[in-house]
Amino acid sequence: MKRINPVLLTLSLLIVPTVVHADAWDKKTTVNFSQPVEVPGYVLQPGKYVMKLVTLPADRHVVQFTNERENHVYATTQAIPAYRNEVSAKTVITFYEVPAGQPEAIKNWYYPGDNFGQEFVYPKGHFAEVAAVTRQTDAVPAPEVAASTPPPPPANVVAPVQSEAPPVPETAPVEIAQATPPAPPQTEPAPQAPATPAPGALPETASKLPEIALLGFLFIGGALTARTLRRS
Repeated sequence: MKRINPVLLTLSLLIVPTVVHADAWDKKTTVNFSQPVEVPGYVLQPGKYVMKLVTLPADRHVVQFTNERENHVYATTQAIPAYRNEVSAKTVITFYEVPAGQPEAIKNWYYPGDNFGQEFVYPKGHFAEVAAVTRQTDAVPAPEVAASTPPPPPANVVAPVQSEAPPVPETAPVEIAQATPPAPPQTEPAPQAPATPAPGALPETASKLPEIALLGFLFIGGALTARTLRRS
């Protein structure tokens, strides 16, 4: 890194402080920055700004940065007197040399025709921190992209041997018995009541032996009678 030293920039460079209106008392100057610019405590983005001294009777080194309409204050910073031998009829702003990519930091501001100007004071070690951060950022290596290893060629895939199924023995056709519905239960005929004999009829005897005995007695009696008659 180069040693920090002031670099003089004029209106023809990238950062162009264009004077629109100037007041000898408060040194009011309208400038147009074409890139980010750092002042103590703030970074001004590209655009138009008004630089002027704050009206304080005891201190003439407080610089204020506002928008063009002067209704918004971006930064108010304390400066110290700066002296130059050669006087210019133009507004001159010098910058500190900072690492690439960092906003240019204003060092001195000289109003046209003045030998004395304003030197902006930054915190001690500010530029060393900026440089250290820049070096650290530059030193971070880009993440290594691991080379993609091509996948290994597929091994020879052996198709699985399909085992033949054993032959199925032929079986005789099986006759499937049809389910026969059960026969309806046989109901016994209800017993018939005995016939009631007609009134006046005698019931039949259970046996004919009395009749046979009567006929035997009659036959014997007749035989005895006949025998008697013969004897007489």
